[in-house]
This record gives sequence, C-alpha cells and structure tokens, in this order.
Amino acid sequence: MRAYLEITTICNRSCSFCAGTGRKKEFLAPEKFEERLKKVLPVTHNIFLHLMGEPLLHPDFEKIGAVCKKYNAKATLVTNGTLLAGKEELLFNNPAFSQINFSLHALQKDSLPDRKILEMILSFCEKAEKIRPDLYINLRLWNQQKREEEKTNSLNTFLLEAIGKRFPLPPQEKLQFSPGRKSKHLSGRIYLNMDTVFQWPETEKDILQEKGYCHGMRDQFGILTDGRLVPCCLDTEGKASLGNIDMVEDIQEILSSPEAESIRKGFEKGIAVKEFCKKCSFRTRFKK
Repeated sequence: MRAYLEITTICNRSCSFCAGTGRKKEFLAPEKFEERLKKVLPVTHNIFLHLMGEPLLHPDFEKIGAVCKKYNAKATLVTNGTLLAGKEELLFNNPAFSQINFSLHALQKDSLPDRKILEMILSFCEKAEKIRPDLYINLRLWNQQKREEEKTNSLNTFLLEAIGKRFPLPPQEKLQFSPGRKSKHLSGRIYLNMDTVFQWPETEKDILQEKGYCHGMRDQFGILTDGRLVPCCLDTEGKASLGNIDMVEDIQEILSSPEAESIRKGFEKGIAVKEFCKKCSFRTRFKK
C-alpha cells in the first residue's frame, strides 16, 4: 500500500491539466509531518510526498526528507522539476528518496516548452545514474490527446526528441508506444511514462457509472495538509474524506472503519460506493 502525504497545497505553476485546489494555501510543519508519518508507518513505508502542490516549494523540504530518513520511509517525490536547482545534493545524499517522478507535462511555458528546465531534469537523470544508481526516475508525460491531435502537439514532439538524444536507444527501439504500453525503459532505472489526458473527478457532474474498479483504500490512500484521510490521490478537496488522522491515535480506526471497508468491498465487487467515486472517470482505466 502507498500513502500520499501532502506537504503543501501551494504550487509555483498553474497547469491546464491540473485541477488545483480551493483549500487553504499552506505548508505542513515538519513536526506535524513526523506525527502523521509515525501513524502511517505501521501500515506502509511507501510514502509519496504529493497530492496537490509542489513539494520542492516547501521551505522545510530538507527537514521533511530528514524525517523520512529517520524512520526509514521509502519516499517518492512527485515534482514538476522547475525548482530542482540547488536540490540535487539533498536528493542524492538522502537514501530515503527511492523514486522521483518528474511531471514533464508541466514544462509548457506560454506556447513553448521550457527548454532550461528540461535540460536541468535530464542532467539530473544523468548524474543520478552515476551517484544514485538505485534511484528510480520516471519522466511522466500524461498529456497525450486523441491520435489525430497528437501530431500537432509540439511539446510532446520536442520532449521526445530531446529525451531521445540524451538517452539513445537501439536502432530497433523508438520512443513510440504501442497500444496498451505506457512505459519505456531508457537507461538504468530511468523510465519514460506516457498516458492520456484524464478528467479530474467533479462532484457537480452527473454520475458517470457505478460499476468499476479502483485501487483506492486497497492499495492507496491520501492525507491532506489539514489531516483528512481520503481514498485516493485524486480527491483534491477531500470530498470523500473518511476522517482526520490528527483526531485518532491509531490510523486503523479510520482504515478499518465501516465506511472504509464498504469502499474496499465495493471495488472488490466492481462497484463504486462513494458518490465521488461514481463521478470519477480515471477508475475506468483499471481492470480488476
């Protein structure tokens, strides 16, 4: 199981693909992060420093990383990479960081790709292979459109060409994806992940469908900066909140509650229980 521990609701970018959040703009104090991490560790050591916001924007990011190291957590950083400068040594020297996911679809600057940021990310990848060969890195490009629209996507074309130059593949390999394949190994533990644009769940929308499967509450859960525990990383406003981790001594009080159990059992039967889940199209990507 993985736990998404949100450390900030603030981001330095305003990307068209991101739902954003109307919640209070704040940074989670390292002391509060430590309290919550200790409650989560009996359930999982697989921690994602993300839900909303840009983690590297946190003024005490180094302290957050130190807490993860103190408790032997396996931390995954999800970042747009724009604030990577000056953070390389910190990320390389802290073994708690086991994976970094770069959201390359955030590199759209006005109508052009941000070449400077991409160069910084690719240089980081090359250094990681030498300094931290155990570090997994995913270059994520989750902005694919319909096939006829992909031809005009200048950002994707530029990014794929730039990545292909830095990580040359054998002649028979190309940075193209066959149907159903969304990941390509580039080098060492560096991967390129591509996926299509998805619609964020909105409670104002009509119910999409009740049937379906999701990993929420079975393989993942999230904790917002205000302490509310949500079934998945797409609940940006806490609409499907199951309780507040700060209000319980043992997180199992929430994870084993009748409401949480109904969500798990519902998905086991291929049924969405929560209204929020019924309006989520992302779960249609999963197969039980």
